[in-house]
Amino acid sequence: MSRLASSMGIVLTCCVVTFHNCRTYVPGHRIFYDEDVYANMSKNLDGGFGGGVTVLWLPDAKRVERCKWPVGFPAAALPWIRMFGAERGPSLLNGLCGILTSALIGFLVFRWTGDRPAAIMAILLFALNPIAAMWYRSGAADPSAVLLALASLAAADLSKGRPGWVVTALLLALVAVNFRLDNVLLVLPLSLWLGPRPLTLPKSHLAVLLALAVVPIAALASQSSVFYLHYLSSRSDSSFSFSSILPNIVTDFHFFLESGVLPFTSAGFIALVWLTWLEARWLGLLAWLVAQTALLSVYSVGQFSAPGGSRFFLIPSIVLTLSLAVALARIQPRYRLWAQAIGFLALCLLFLGHEKAWQRWDDLNSAPRAEHDAILHWAKTLSPGSVVMSETPYLWENAGVFTAPHTPEIPARTTGPLYWHRSLFDQKEPLPPEAAVVGNLRTQHGDVFLIRIR
Repeated sequence: MSRLASSMGIVLTCCVVTFHNCRTYVPGHRIFYDEDVYANMSKNLDGGFGGGVTVLWLPDAKRVERCKWPVGFPAAALPWIRMFGAERGPSLLNGLCGILTSALIGFLVFRWTGDRPAAIMAILLFALNPIAAMWYRSGAADPSAVLLALASLAAADLSKGRPGWVVTALLLALVAVNFRLDNVLLVLPLSLWLGPRPLTLPKSHLAVLLALAVVPIAALASQSSVFYLHYLSSRSDSSFSFSSILPNIVTDFHFFLESGVLPFTSAGFIALVWLTWLEARWLGLLAWLVAQTALLSVYSVGQFSAPGGSRFFLIPSIVLTLSLAVALARIQPRYRLWAQAIGFLALCLLFLGHEKAWQRWDDLNSAPRAEHDAILHWAKTLSPGSVVMSETPYLWENAGVFTAPHTPEIPARTTGPLYWHRSLFDQKEPLPPEAAVVGNLRTQHGDVFLIRIR
């Protein structure tokens, strides 16, 4: 009866905070143009073109290229895009991921403490965190990637004397890496939690593991050809350098102050260090958090305050929430409930006081969001068979318009209405003389045009 009551309490709490977040956070893109690329990859998977991004789509031809993004999230979002479209589908999937992540946090806290108030408090702390909650109303890959990572750790925690859970933990970790590459850092907590158990699996379980691991390993192998180009090069949007450490630390400190999560982060980290001193289990979570922080500190766009960068705070939010909830549950019973109530209310007041803070980081995306919305509007006004030359062809294909790169041979290959989209990416391109401007958008990063060529 106690387990049933605890489960019902967790489910009810998840429902309440989901309703609150749906009313508070506006659904839509939070990171441009990654979410459009994910949706386009889903479309290409659906059409049998593999997990690439469209660079050309004409009535008689289509060309798709590999990109840096893994194929896991586009594959998971595919049925949602089929049902609800490229704009709504992924955000609805992430809303479900938010509910499941919150429930899993509550389950782990209750499993480790047996304390129902601690489990409910953990759910509320995570779900009411404005920086975390906003991402569960987006179309980004991070919410699903974080859910898989947490599920892998939960399976590892259940694995003692249960080889089936060992297999589950390892498979979930492999799938998680196919959603976000930085989930490779799961090797740290999993190696500490599982120990030698994967090496002592029964032959039947090992056969299942090897058979089911083929697909995620093959997907990563096929993606490896583009890893060097995007992550180990000197590109400003995805490079790694020790020179980024100090600027990233300074920027992130200001982010913690302005977003209201500094007290939560400080208290959670103190709790994590204390719990690590008491139990070996927490060393895995501490190692995971430290490795994640170290990786972001050398990443050129790893700042939490960068456009879309606050999504990197999802994993720290989960680790710190678990630590804080369990630490408060370890206080002597005489003071426990008071400590939980005071701590929870204090942090919630801070969170609710900064509930609109997410809009500041959303505003960093105002120019690409305006261009994105303009393309959706312009696409509806074009006649069937029109072709738009663009630096972002995936955006136009998502909107159902034929598209191609802005190259000299395209006019000769097409016969219908032809347009050129001068985007935020090609601001140095001069406008043609006597351009027939069909659409014009002025942003703080430049003017966007849709020009009729023919």
